[in-house]
Amino acid sequence: MYNILSARSWAIMERSFLFMLYLTLSYIHAEIDTLWTRDYSIDDSCFAGAGDYDIVKLNSENFILLADYFCDDDDSLSMVLGLLKIDIAGNVIWSHRIDSTGVAYNSVNIEYTSDGGFIIGAKYIKNSVSRFCIIKTDSTGEQDWQSTFLWGSANELTSIGTAIDGGYTLTGYSYQSGNITGKFVKIDSLGNEMWEKDFSGVVTSQEEILSGSFILGLTLPSRVVMINEFGDSLWTNQYFDIGYPAFHMITIDDHDGYILVGNSDLPDGYGNNDIVILKIDSLGNDEWHMNYGTAQDDYGYSIINSVTGGYAIAGVLNNKAYVLLIDSLGNEEWSSTMANSNSFMYDIVGSGVNKYISIGRNESLVPNAVSVWSIFSSCIGDLDDDGYITPEDVSVLMFSIMNGEDFMDNADMNYDTNMDIIDLLMLIDIENSNTDEACH
Repeated sequence: MYNILSARSWAIMERSFLFMLYLTLSYIHAEIDTLWTRDYSIDDSCFAGAGDYDIVKLNSENFILLADYFCDDDDSLSMVLGLLKIDIAGNVIWSHRIDSTGVAYNSVNIEYTSDGGFIIGAKYIKNSVSRFCIIKTDSTGEQDWQSTFLWGSANELTSIGTAIDGGYTLTGYSYQSGNITGKFVKIDSLGNEMWEKDFSGVVTSQEEILSGSFILGLTLPSRVVMINEFGDSLWTNQYFDIGYPAFHMITIDDHDGYILVGNSDLPDGYGNNDIVILKIDSLGNDEWHMNYGTAQDDYGYSIINSVTGGYAIAGVLNNKAYVLLIDSLGNEEWSSTMANSNSFMYDIVGSGVNKYISIGRNESLVPNAVSVWSIFSSCIGDLDDDGYITPEDVSVLMFSIMNGEDFMDNADMNYDTNMDIIDLLMLIDIENSNTDEACH
């Protein structure tokens, strides 16, 4: 009896050890693969501009890209907006140019509208005066209408959003006689102003919540503000522990509350500007914050919820396009710079389980085009690349071992540079413990 119990105990201990070893190593050694990289322009005479590029996921197969371009038309240089629809493989379905005589456009962001069209936010410059600009298009990128807004001698749009009531929202600031006034503007479905609210400083980001209220990120001074559907202030919080951040994006957190990303000059940071991430509850209280950076200026531009319960971030690290995945407490799971120096990553969206598509620019490699990366975070043991550990993965490894097939890095469960029965047993253990959650 003693020997039988000892054998069973040893089997349990061995299985537990293998399971824990897998969990530990898989977090450390998850790899980032670039499925494809494409570069886009709207015409041979056009090259990428200096605005904020944006990407919107329409469905599991299609995406919309927004960027601005300099175009040389008959020896006359103009600044235009480029709208492109691509499929999951990066192929262009259609492209559309938006321009106007005597007007220079800088792209800001784009949102999908309930009628299947799009709403575009841009900076509109005419006669050396900048204005807020919002453009409504149909599903093929053809313009329905355009509205511009002017308050001061300079007016800078920072974001646009769709509202629950069918209208739209704008954030930014106006400048007049040395004074900066932050702006939040509510417009109707045809682009007519309904009301506006002024703030000290700059309104940099926004998100509407189900109640119809809006949460806003501001700088000069840095703070987060909640207003109701009429613009009345509900609460304001400042966060002195993270320096003077500029929040570029606010996202409703799947774990309740909100998650914000931006950059800040932290007293104990890595350099002049670090990527900063702030997690707050529904009343704006700081739950946790983290910073990531180098001795150079680093920026976080976009943050989304990931299917693994954490967050995916796009930005710039050490002057290179950068993607970062963190867990629900801000701990890094994986990160990678996606290009050489002088590259930028402005936005990121999910394209599948552990898969992402991001947009930016790679000046050192393709200086005249907008760059898009399709990224996959592969898990050790996920041999069919579906984002899960399943019986199909066990079958693939078993077949490969039995047939003496070439070594696969993703099948080396214990990292001994061999692909053998130990790897198979470890994979069976993790598959038996599967909770139907995406692997990390």
